[in-house]
Order: sequence, then C-alpha cells, then structure tokens
Amino acid sequence: MNFSVLTKCEGKYISLENISVPRRAKGEGVLSIVVNVSKDFGALHLEENESQITTSQINFPSNLIYYSVAVDDFTTFDESEKFYGDKFRIYTKSRRF
Repeated sequence: MNFSVLTKCEGKYISLENISVPRRAKGEGVLSIVVNVSKDFGALHLEENESQITTSQINFPSNLIYYSVAVDDFTTFDESEKFYGDKFRIYTKSRRF
C-alpha cells in the first residue's frame, strides 16, 4: 500500500499497529509503519474479527520524515497548517517543520 491511499480512506477506520525505523547496511533508516484498516471500528479491537481487517505495511522512501501520532479529541486545530487527507494527513505547511 502507498501512503497516499491512506489519505483517501473515507468511511474506514485506521489503527496504527507498529512504527519502526529498520537500519540498513550504511546505518541509515527508513520509516516503516504497519496499519490496520476496517469499515468496522469494533473489528480493529477484537481478535475474532480479523477477517474484516486489512493489514498493510508502508515504507516511506525519503530519508527526511517527521511523524506525529495525535488523538484528535485532545488536539487543538492550527489554522495555519496545510495538509491533505483526513485519517492520515500529509502536511505541506506546519509549524512543526
């Protein structure tokens, strides 16, 4: 799965399974995430519903990646930030950069 597919996940729920930065031979790392996607929110939290879940690994090709995991219920929205996507956002402008 390509990360741009996650920006278009309408009507689905995304659960973050794993974030890692595996090391390469030269000591460089590549950000790798594993996500679970389902139309049923409850399926993401119950093992008996695995048939309703799609699990995908995404490797980000860039050496310069910034990531942040936030709970939207407790995060204030910054009007100056520019992004696309809903469940998974790609920022083009942010105060964090």
